[in-house]
Amino acid sequence: MSGEAGERLTAVEHTQRRFFDIQTRRSRHATRARYTPSVHATGPFRQNGRMAEFTAPVIIHLLAHASGFVCLRPTIRFDQVQPAADGWLLRHLERGLWDTDLDLRFSIAGAAESVTGNVRPLLNWVFLDLLTRWSGSRPDPGQLTAWSAEQHFGCERLHQLVAEGRLDYAYPVSFGTQLELTDSRLAARARNADEVAAQISRQIMRGPSPDLDVSPVDVERDCRNLWWYVEETKALTLTPPRCLHPELDVVDPDRTQLLEFLTIRRAALRSVQRDTQRMLADGSRISRARVDGWHQIVTTTTDDYVLDDRIGQLISLLRHHNTNDPRQRDLAELEEQVRANLDSFQRRLEAGGAWVSSVIGALVGAGALVIGLDSVTRSILSRVVGVSVTDLPVHYGALLSVVTITLLALAFAGTYALIRRASESLQTRMQARRRPLGKAMKRLRPPQLAGTRYLARRRRGPTPCAEIGSPPAGRKPLDGAGVTHRR
Repeated sequence: MSGEAGERLTAVEHTQRRFFDIQTRRSRHATRARYTPSVHATGPFRQNGRMAEFTAPVIIHLLAHASGFVCLRPTIRFDQVQPAADGWLLRHLERGLWDTDLDLRFSIAGAAESVTGNVRPLLNWVFLDLLTRWSGSRPDPGQLTAWSAEQHFGCERLHQLVAEGRLDYAYPVSFGTQLELTDSRLAARARNADEVAAQISRQIMRGPSPDLDVSPVDVERDCRNLWWYVEETKALTLTPPRCLHPELDVVDPDRTQLLEFLTIRRAALRSVQRDTQRMLADGSRISRARVDGWHQIVTTTTDDYVLDDRIGQLISLLRHHNTNDPRQRDLAELEEQVRANLDSFQRRLEAGGAWVSSVIGALVGAGALVIGLDSVTRSILSRVVGVSVTDLPVHYGALLSVVTITLLALAFAGTYALIRRASESLQTRMQARRRPLGKAMKRLRPPQLAGTRYLARRRRGPTPCAEIGSPPAGRKPLDGAGVTHRR
């Protein structure tokens, strides 16, 4: 989506016009809103071996970034779920983005038909509704329901919008599921609070028979009133009982919005990474404007200092956690890969620019040479054909044009070859001058590789071993050297 973040979104209410705790001087970086049409979710799930059905309202929050990416966060509050939420329901909803057979039904106000499946069709419906309103059209709920269906290659409508030039990327990127729980047993004075948190995290994030039999790792081990578990596709926050944030509908607004910000970052990096990898593999042509657009997206979405210092500390903790956990793919590594791809495109553009500069320089040089030799060329041709210089263009104009074009072509070929040879020689000299250590190493060759004259010259006078003292016991003295310096 293009344009200023938050502009013309008539389907949302701006309960908070800027990103929570963002620096004031950069408040135009992102904007927050809430989707106004009411959404209600129902669906079956297995509880203690029996089938049950839950129902709950869904609150959808938006974070629109100036780069053009939008983060959607559908939220189900545990105090509004019927029946009361338990571990079985939480594990069932945790697969809402990945399990296509979840059989959820979302009733959206104004739409006659429900959106069925997992959470992805709901996200497609809301995004397409916002995009239609953004463009100034009135959305048709029935058409949006048909468009939001997930096919083999994702949402087909998104691919059509990319082909029409209204979108740049057809594959949405998701962080996963975030769970927030409060428990009175996690009070700061409780002795077994850590054990209770570890038990809850293993029950929620691993399940009764997990494929990955590894306990979740707490990101903030030094915090005594909060336990935070973050993996690549899921996050869990455990706290003692506390009130929910009235605008964000979450228990912990700082960590929730940090994950939203990192979700936008992951979406931007993965989208650019997918395009650059495909073009590198196919050898496709690339324009400078496209590379500049990628640079703008990556630069605006990877700025940690857009956030307040308090949330910035959480970013550092999360980065340290991802680096130390071998099962986690660090987001910083994805950023390094994307920047490496962009650097490769930049080098290709610079090489193409150097070639264009060589051609232009050769053309200018050849033209100047031909213009400078024009009088000499006319004089020689007039003597060869036996006419005066004044009558030469009249009687032998075609011959004069052929000779001029031939001289221009020869001058261009010679000038271009000279420029290329000079540039290659300059690059070679620059590479040699950038390696002064290589010349020094040739002068300071080891004794075993030098001639007898060098050994004789080195053995004059007292040896370094004699100056320093006798070698340690059990070690043979070095030949020609007593101290080794390593730099």
